[in-house]
Amino acid sequence: MQVAGLASVTGFANPFGSPMVVHATTKQVSLFGSEQAWYAILDAGCLDGGTRLVLEGVWRHGNQDDSGLARLDVLPVTLATALCAGRTDVDVARFPGARLEGGMGKGTSFASATELEFVAPLVPMDDFLVGAHHGVCDDTANCGIPSNSVEAVLAAEAYGFQGVEVDARLTKDGVPIAYHDASFTAKVTKGTYCVGSLADYPLSVIQANCQLHDGARIATIEDTLKAGYDETRLRGLWLDAKVPEAIAPLNELARRYNERARTDGRRFKALVGLPTPETFDEYMKIDPASRAGCITEEELEDAEAAGCEVWAVQLARGFAPNRLAEAKSKGIKSLYWTVNRRELVDESLADPSLGGLLTDRGPLVFNRYQLLHGGVP
Repeated sequence: MQVAGLASVTGFANPFGSPMVVHATTKQVSLFGSEQAWYAILDAGCLDGGTRLVLEGVWRHGNQDDSGLARLDVLPVTLATALCAGRTDVDVARFPGARLEGGMGKGTSFASATELEFVAPLVPMDDFLVGAHHGVCDDTANCGIPSNSVEAVLAAEAYGFQGVEVDARLTKDGVPIAYHDASFTAKVTKGTYCVGSLADYPLSVIQANCQLHDGARIATIEDTLKAGYDETRLRGLWLDAKVPEAIAPLNELARRYNERARTDGRRFKALVGLPTPETFDEYMKIDPASRAGCITEEELEDAEAAGCEVWAVQLARGFAPNRLAEAKSKGIKSLYWTVNRRELVDESLADPSLGGLLTDRGPLVFNRYQLLHGGVP
């Protein structure tokens, strides 16, 4: 589906800001705003014999727990009919005045008329990556998709992400699973026998007794890799090792999927995350010929020594434009983490040496990239 571009906005959606960014995946259409990080994720359905294309879903306030319903029609009818027929050569640029028209409101009310008229195409993002900070949303703006889950990986594209960071720990029997904390807590998990240190339990016991708080299954890292590779067009996963013992099994999983990607001619890369000196030292024990590739949060010199493709810079330590330029000159992509505030997003995106951002606000970062890199008419 190619219903994508910048759109001028009238009606209820004005809190999103104008122009709004319309982003499309193979299954959904998303509306991304600048103001208060508002966004809407919409499913598509063809009605009336394929002559009407309706987008329906939920809009959310990205900075607080606030949401409502949205229902929009793709117009003109000739565009809707072409898209419903599955024509892959169709995009809104060939339909001057193409628009989305309908309503957005609280509860079941669609009384507030909304119209979005497409005014410009999207700017390509081939050299920039918006990475999901272990999920597609955070605890302050719950979207019903738990962090570190297969569900988060599958939903990431609709939220404007091209990659996902997944936290990795080891079970008692040495299986890497997607989980952040060292212990099970009521904030993240539920289950009668799901208490104490995660490393005290084998995988079979964890999956039999524990669920993430939203009801999702606790996934293995291989589950997340398989979902990302087989069911999305994501560019890759950042496997963030929380313990040094996870480095070797994570490297093996990443290496296997990276070999698949090379064979398939696909742009996908699984990278082993090295957040501490201990995980960095463990990765350096692996034969360089067998290393899958890495992201390090240590110094640029460490990224160079380990052959890491990416250097992750914690923005809390301050902007580092000169070091980012140095990294780029050495062929190392750099990204800032974790960047959620609009003013910090904008200042980050002003640096031509920056290769990406890790964020909890994918819709906001996608929107600001489009508006700040030549997309505003």
